[in-house]
Amino acid sequence: MTPPPRDDPPGAAARGGQKAAMLALLPHLWPKGDPDLKLRVVLALVCLFLGKLANIYVPIFFKGLVDALGPKAGTAITLPLSC
Repeated sequence: MTPPPRDDPPGAAARGGQKAAMLALLPHLWPKGDPDLKLRVVLALVCLFLGKLANIYVPIFFKGLVDALGPKAGTAITLPLSC
């Protein structure tokens, strides 16, 4: 059985891989003399960081909310007996 064809251009692995690709794209991501683009890049990174924090802390926050909605210790016995 022959392996499936690859999508990457020939010799891409020999050129340095991901590190080389990031270094090649860096001048386009942070161009000189374009403060508007630099601001948008910084804001995008801040939003990405805040999204990661939200993914971590929202379940912890919801756990506290759900626990606060539940009965307190001792009330689980008194409620069925009061009927």
